[in-house]
Amino acid sequence: MSGGGPPGPPPVPPLEKLPGPPNSKKLKGRARIKSMVKSSTWDWKGSSLDPEFRRPRISLKRKREESESSDSSAKTASQEGSDQEDLFPEKAQSRHIARKCPGLLARYAIKEARKRLLMEMGEDSSSQKPVPVFVRYFRQVFNHSGASAPMKREYLTLAHCLDSILEGNVLKLLDIAVQRLKAVEQISQGVSPATANRLELIPAEMFSLASAEEKRTEAQEQMREMKTSWNLNSWNPSSWNPKGKGWGKPQVEDSGAKGDKNSKGGKAKDQKGKPGGKWRPPKGVPALSSEVVVEEPVAPSRDIAACPNPPAIREESAQLLSSDVQGLVTQLGPLLRRWILLKSSAAAGVGLLDSSKHHSTAEVFPLPMFNGDLSPDEHAWLEEVHSALAFTWANVEHSLPQRELAGALDGVSVASGGIKDFLANPWEYLKPEPARTWMTTPRVMVSAEEWPRVAAGLVERRICDVIPLSQVLHVQGKPVLGGLFGVPKMEEVDGVPVLRLIMDLRPINQLFEAIAGDLHTLPMLSQLFPLEIFPDDNILVSSEDIKVMFYIVGLGESWRPLLAFGKEVPDHMRPAGVSEPCVLSSPVLPMGFINSVSVAQTLHRNIVNFAIDRLKISREAEVRRDQPLPNSALAYRVYLDNFDLLERKNREAACLLSGELSAPAAELRRVYEDFDIPVNEKKSVKTQLVGEMQGGLIDGKKGIVRPKPDKVARYLRGAWYLLQSKRTDLKRIQMVAGGLVYLFSYKRCLMSCLNDVWGFISSFEGRLGVWKPIPDSVREELFCCAALAPPAFMNLRAPYDSTVTASDASESGGGLSFSSGLTPFGNEAAEKSVRGCTSAGTDDDQVLLISLFDGVGTCRVALDVLRAKVAGYVAIETDAAARRVVESAFASTEFVHSLE
Repeated sequence: MSGGGPPGPPPVPPLEKLPGPPNSKKLKGRARIKSMVKSSTWDWKGSSLDPEFRRPRISLKRKREESESSDSSAKTASQEGSDQEDLFPEKAQSRHIARKCPGLLARYAIKEARKRLLMEMGEDSSSQKPVPVFVRYFRQVFNHSGASAPMKREYLTLAHCLDSILEGNVLKLLDIAVQRLKAVEQISQGVSPATANRLELIPAEMFSLASAEEKRTEAQEQMREMKTSWNLNSWNPSSWNPKGKGWGKPQVEDSGAKGDKNSKGGKAKDQKGKPGGKWRPPKGVPALSSEVVVEEPVAPSRDIAACPNPPAIREESAQLLSSDVQGLVTQLGPLLRRWILLKSSAAAGVGLLDSSKHHSTAEVFPLPMFNGDLSPDEHAWLEEVHSALAFTWANVEHSLPQRELAGALDGVSVASGGIKDFLANPWEYLKPEPARTWMTTPRVMVSAEEWPRVAAGLVERRICDVIPLSQVLHVQGKPVLGGLFGVPKMEEVDGVPVLRLIMDLRPINQLFEAIAGDLHTLPMLSQLFPLEIFPDDNILVSSEDIKVMFYIVGLGESWRPLLAFGKEVPDHMRPAGVSEPCVLSSPVLPMGFINSVSVAQTLHRNIVNFAIDRLKISREAEVRRDQPLPNSALAYRVYLDNFDLLERKNREAACLLSGELSAPAAELRRVYEDFDIPVNEKKSVKTQLVGEMQGGLIDGKKGIVRPKPDKVARYLRGAWYLLQSKRTDLKRIQMVAGGLVYLFSYKRCLMSCLNDVWGFISSFEGRLGVWKPIPDSVREELFCCAALAPPAFMNLRAPYDSTVTASDASESGGGLSFSSGLTPFGNEAAEKSVRGCTSAGTDDDQVLLISLFDGVGTCRVALDVLRAKVAGYVAIETDAAARRVVESAFASTEFVHSLE
């Protein structure tokens, strides 16, 4: 063939027909398939897997490395040369064996697996033939190793493939591997693993004697019984039960078989000729809110237990549900009944979800999302305490005060009493030297590339100073240094997450004595329970918030060696004339120091007192934890960097004053300006009828104090998650229990619902990573708490009952009494002054009580009756029983057992 083109491929020779056996008949049907399978079967005889096969001798010798040279460069060259001449390094021995004698590694793996299994079973083996062993090894050994579910599934697939090879069934191996390949491809495209795994040929591991068909039949019978019992009750439009798909319908006929036109089993049509689908109530009967929000599945055995994340519950409800707390009542109906169906499904043999296999609440928790819900970063099981994060200067520069504000407030000049002495002489409050121990330095979570910028920024903002390492406090000959990290503020600036800078000072904290300061005055929101609003009154709320409260408090030079951090600064940042290593030290009150809260509370209370005294307001109007609620029209509270003011006004005055800056708040702002204290305008509340206080919402018009809706939704999701789970670990049950305690702090009587939960938490004995089955009694308490969560609020307009009751708290006593009037002593007590209506002295006018032969603390009780401020209480008593009585009432008592 002529032409300039490339030559074509040579012609393919025709395949010659293989000669068949003589007198062979043409096979058909099943016989042909059997013949094909038999001809494709592989036999291990004669291979390296055959016990008769003699293992060859495979050398794994190494060449000796050349002798080391005295010159360092020659030594390096010698090492490099020896590495190149090492033909069989340690890491390549398996490859070498596989290349020299294929199948030898598999032969010894089979031998070891059989030996392990025979040891487990207590049997002996006389045959050395390579029998299928890897699936048995998985079920008896690997399945109990604590591996994750995906890892177990992958191991099981490989075990089936290896056993198929040992059986000689090559075609079975190909089918298993190909279907697994399809499943992995589906998972990579976003299909859920539960759906993609249905493509595989390997069935799910069964851990029950009952077959899947038996479980399915039992669940269907259970559902039919439930449906029959429900149909006996007439339909009531006012019932709180949701009437979703297939539930609550007025049914008069039995469920027919599939295909029956006049029964529910077939595709019947309604009266208008349209296909029967979602049921609607009769004309004139309003649809229920729960019916609009949630559509319930017909069979929980299919739609609940088999489907870990039903999308309809999560997605359709997100836009319809209100974020108001009252809206939670309508949502609890379908959700709680859904849990009942789950329980009935579990009783019928359908297992609950295993929470240990799910790391995200969004995967398994069908509770509707609320408006204003958590950010996606917090959906990893609703972490309330953020993890320590590495940071850059761009992360923290917007959360730190400007240079002129950092350390602007002189702590010593504002403090009083013991806190003043603590700030002036910190070395006096260190533990004795024999009691000091050195702790490993925490990490400074900044990369090496970012550290020069971060260090320079902290020094420029006056958050840190540079000191030589030799000046740092040393314990056991080693410097005591802290770390740095960031926590999210849930804000962004130009797309960069804003982090709050935290100083990890654990090594320093353990060396200091704990200072109480004004910690006993930190108020609680539950103290507003006794507050009563009359019908013609409203409550006005005012709030002020200090920006970066800790970092604006300056410390003296004596603090520098005590608050250093464990990362050396670049050489160009060293002070002039210093050649030794230098580190950063904090000249401001650190966020992360053991006594920072005590100092901050004391300083802010002193600043507020300046403004209160100027207005001639009694300090008895302060809401503080160690005193009863003041009975006055004006009350204020100080909680670290927050100042809150509550004013009781008549309705007309409340409408006129709403939106105006109150006199105490205006005076406090002037004091803030005198001390150069920055105010957070975004969190400031100027005399409003509705305001936020310590995580709760106060509605001064309705007289309601309630938790924020997003917190209610968060903790109900957690409880709902556990109700669907078979097991839990300590962290999850603690988070849910803590959240329920927070919700019930708005109505403390609801805490009586939590009993077995505490015993279940104690059973973990503080061990993390341990998973336990959730007892039914704990589930019942969680269910009860979820049902009672909506009424967890304070009603300040509820009137007081004049009848006083007293009951026996024991389970066997049962005593109950009520008041019928006042005795002469009660009349005399009623005429006494009430806190808030009289003036009081300053907190600096306190008493130190040293009681000899103290007994049961009658002297201390007498000082309480006199309303004296007790700064300290030293009890000298030898009787251990009397000391226990005193300690139960006054926990901070210092006991001395002898006068000697």
